[in-house]
Amino acid sequence: MATPSQDLLTYLANLGFGIPGTNLFRLQEGDNAKIQGQRADPTTTIYPYGGEPPEMIQNSPNHPAIATTRHQVKVRSQDAGEAELRAWAIWEALFLPNVVLATNGDLTAYTMIQPLGEPGITDPPDVNGRIAIGFNVRMRRK
Repeated sequence: MATPSQDLLTYLANLGFGIPGTNLFRLQEGDNAKIQGQRADPTTTIYPYGGEPPEMIQNSPNHPAIATTRHQVKVRSQDAGEAELRAWAIWEALFLPNVVLATNGDLTAYTMIQPLGEPGITDPPDVNGRIAIGFNVRMRRK
């Protein structure tokens, strides 16, 4: 079973927003964020965090719950304009009603993937001088 953050990472990779483990990460940005020996810039990282309580359909334990998870998507770059453009492009690609995402052959049906709020600066520049532009995403699945 793939986790929602794995599904989101795979989806973004399939759209061309990065290469997992190179300039596209989940849980933490890797120290090996390099492309052809150079520091990868920009990088995108998906951070899962607490979601909402599951909902029971028709208040019956015999029906599946709808689980909601949340993630923060951060784009880091030394060029703030580039980070902002990438964050907005990802934000626009994540308005997904009723979509099935596949990760390593596992299929997960999501009733909704929805960005929460618009992209904005989330952190001061890091030790490499890269600004972080990010936003939060809600993912609902059965």
